[in-house]
Amino acid sequence: MSSSISGMFQNYHLRLDAPVKKHLKNVYACLGLSVTSFAVGGYVQMYSSFFQHIGFLPNLISTFPALALFFSSDNGKNRLQRLSMLLGFAFLNGVGFGPLMSMAMMKNPAIIPSSFLMAISIFAAFSGMALYAPSRQYLYLGGVLLSALSSLFWLSLISYFAHSYLIFKIQLWAGLAVFCGFVVFDTQNIIQKCEAGDKDFIRHSVDLFIDFVNILKDIMIILMDKEKPRDKKNQNSK
Repeated sequence: MSSSISGMFQNYHLRLDAPVKKHLKNVYACLGLSVTSFAVGGYVQMYSSFFQHIGFLPNLISTFPALALFFSSDNGKNRLQRLSMLLGFAFLNGVGFGPLMSMAMMKNPAIIPSSFLMAISIFAAFSGMALYAPSRQYLYLGGVLLSALSSLFWLSLISYFAHSYLIFKIQLWAGLAVFCGFVVFDTQNIIQKCEAGDKDFIRHSVDLFIDFVNILKDIMIILMDKEKPRDKKNQNSK
């Protein structure tokens, strides 16, 4: 992922200062490492009997490296330690994501690589849109996106109790759209923070990592949902 996005810095002229470009390259490099660690965590959960029986514990434990990362500051000497916190956070989230990957594997093994490729493509497209915007115009999306996220939370509760497939579909596609918007917002927010003197690229990469994971989750569920008609056809043919 980091290489595909970093290519945008080399192939196109960005209206960004050299320090900002360097900062973004570091952010995307950390993002690529964290996504790799996340994927490893998912596959470890799928094939390890130990991780298959600990439920949501990895998601809870992942808050500790996340908090440690956010309450520590980059002094130039602790970057390896803070990078380890980031990768630990990503790995544990991957372990928590493993059950969904297992369900996708049972539906169709091609769903997993397809989901990752689609998520990377969508993420790169929206991040690129933010990078090439003539100004920081998308920063105004923050309030709208937070309101939409709050609405999605209540919609998920309604869907859970009402068992409505229509509401579930609306929530799924709306969630995908919201986190695509967050990619744009967070990318420009990172640029603004860097221009203001905040050069903590490890911490900044966490926001983009969370956006990517949510996009991946929604895409994977959408692809799994599309397998339902095929399953019914196979049953009818038998």
